[in-house]
Amino acid sequence: MTFVVAIDGPAGTGKSTISQKVAKKLSFVYVDTGAFYRSLAYISKLKNIASDDIKSLSKLVKDIEIIIDEKLSTQVQYENHILKAELRSEEISSLASLVSQHKEVRQELLLLQRNLRSEEHTSELQSH
Repeated sequence: MTFVVAIDGPAGTGKSTISQKVAKKLSFVYVDTGAFYRSLAYISKLKNIASDDIKSLSKLVKDIEIIIDEKLSTQVQYENHILKAELRSEEISSLASLVSQHKEVRQELLLLQRNLRSEEHTSELQSH
């Protein structure tokens, strides 16, 4: 049986903290889906792709590699580099909000999430 638990809500409400604790307690995989959007924002900035260039942003999703590490948490890799602190700046947060407004981009990222689920593990905890 596969379980997917999604926790959604406004920024700064503790979604990630609660999600990580629940995932650890239940031995679920914690998938930080917000990191997907932040990664896309970061990579688009590196490549000088405008936040309203939906076609290029959608294609760029294919450059994002998601890895589930040994602690059953999400890591985002781009060009053999794990993205961490780069994703947490105020600028990238703002840019992530802009790129997430596009339905086509959200669909591509959702496909990435679904493929991750089918390839990796049977239990996941997702935080938006």
